[in-house]
Amino acid sequence: MVEVKNPFIILLTFIIAFSGAIALAIPTYCVYFYIHEAGHMIFGYFGSLIVSGQAASFNVTNWIEFPGLEFIKLPQQTKMTQGQPTLFFTYGGVVFIVAMVSLLSYFILRRLSGNGRAMIFFYPVFFSVHELIGNVVCGSDNPSGHALNACNQYPIFQLFIQYAFFILALINVIFLYRRVEHFLCSRFV
Repeated sequence: MVEVKNPFIILLTFIIAFSGAIALAIPTYCVYFYIHEAGHMIFGYFGSLIVSGQAASFNVTNWIEFPGLEFIKLPQQTKMTQGQPTLFFTYGGVVFIVAMVSLLSYFILRRLSGNGRAMIFFYPVFFSVHELIGNVVCGSDNPSGHALNACNQYPIFQLFIQYAFFILALINVIFLYRRVEHFLCSRFV
């Protein structure tokens, strides 16, 4: 690896990595909401069939705006309008997100080499922690149907939820920085 001493290359690397990180984080964060709610529907449907033999139907009852890009609407809550609610429905969004991110990370991991391989493990960890804090502890994806007391007792939970998008973007900057640096150095240094 070439050591970069040119301040222009360092600045350009950071700008490209930061821009790429934001460009990756926005669609990732948006798709995350759809996958989570789809998990409730998929697991809820099969849970209802298993428990009661009854097919389920669903309705998204709450939509939120993406922070800073209010024209992007994201589903935040799914209600079972017909069928038997089960723990499959309750935890379906959490399980589906963790499974999808882990599966996607596995396929990406198979294609990467070097430092990028270690960074891929941050994605399943990040989304697992986000799901546990944002949906189980501070959300309604638990048997009580509302935020648990721990959510209000520990402000770190609220901070994590509030800044999750920026944490994801930071993970992307770290992931992209060396790749962009290598690309620029191989072309211009």
